[in-house]
Amino acid sequence: MAEEGNNAIRKIILEDSDEDGVPDDLERNSSVFVLGADDRRTDSDFDGSSNSAEFAAGTDPASAQSQFRIVRLIPGAGQMQVEWTSVTNRSYWLERSVNLVDWEAVNPRQQ
Repeated sequence: MAEEGNNAIRKIILEDSDEDGVPDDLERNSSVFVLGADDRRTDSDFDGSSNSAEFAAGTDPASAQSQFRIVRLIPGAGQMQVEWTSVTNRSYWLERSVNLVDWEAVNPRQQ
């Protein structure tokens, strides 16, 4: 957040007292997220994604139709095209690994 006049950028830290990845303010004002409950282990809409994962993805934890999923994998000559569902106001990136230890970002413009 930038403040007019001093040109400072400040990091906004959202309190998460139960350390489940969902901010306390959202948990206090929601019927799905619960302060004190571990949203990493709760799946309110039974779609296979935890409430915490749905918060991170920007999907609706109360709707099984609102999911972040890989839709299609299309193999090609030495490459793979990946398609997934998305929501507005979220950034996505893809990473790759040959050993599942070391990861690197995939540049979509690489040939």
